[in-house]
Amino acid sequence: LTGSEWTNAVKLNMNYAPLRGVPGVSGAADGGTLCRKCGRENETPAHVLGACPHSMLLVTRRHHNVKHHVMKLLEEKNFTCLEEVYCIDSEGAPRYADIVAFPKSGKTAFILDPTVKYESNDRDQAKAIDEEKRKIYDKCIPYLKEKFFEEFGEREFRVHGLWFGTRGMIPAETTQILDEIGLDLTSLPNLSEMIILDSLGILHNHIYSV
Repeated sequence: LTGSEWTNAVKLNMNYAPLRGVPGVSGAADGGTLCRKCGRENETPAHVLGACPHSMLLVTRRHHNVKHHVMKLLEEKNFTCLEEVYCIDSEGAPRYADIVAFPKSGKTAFILDPTVKYESNDRDQAKAIDEEKRKIYDKCIPYLKEKFFEEFGEREFRVHGLWFGTRGMIPAETTQILDEIGLDLTSLPNLSEMIILDSLGILHNHIYSV
C-alpha cells in the first residue's frame, strides 16, 4: 500500500471516513446524515462499502475478485473449479453457486460461497454467514450430485460460506475452512490487501464521483 492508502486503511479500520453519517465530520450537520448518493440510509462506511446502490458495480467487482482469488488457490491444489453453477434446490427455486470445486482425488466436493461484508461487533458473524449459505445450498446438493455424477462420480458435497471483511479482515473461521480443504494460506495477506484496495476504491468513488 502507498502511504496515503495505508493512512486511509487505518482510518477505515477505526470506522472513520469523511462521510455524512460519521460523527465529527465537518459539514455533516448542514447536509444531514443521509447518503449523498441514494438518500436511503445514514452515510456510514458500512453503507457505502456494501449497501449503497451507487456502489453496486464496484461491490460486485470486489466480490468477483475474491471469488477468483479463492478459485486460484483451489486450482493450485489441483481442484477442478466451476463458477456460477446453475442448480435447483429441493423447493424448485433456481440458484447459482459461486464456486463448485472437485478435488482431483477422493469422494468430496465443495460448494463455496465467498461473502464480503462489513465487520460488525457480532462475534458470531462468520458462523451466521456460514449457516446462511448452508441453508441455501444444502437444498441444492441432490441436484448437483446428479448433475455431476457422470463427470466426477459419486461425491459428498459440503457447503461453506466464506466471510471476508470489507476492511480486509479474514476471520479464523474462514481460515480454518480453507486450511481444512488443504489450501495454501500464505497468500491470504495478499487477498486481504486486495480487499482493502477495492474497498478504498469504492469509498473514493462514492465521495468524489459526480
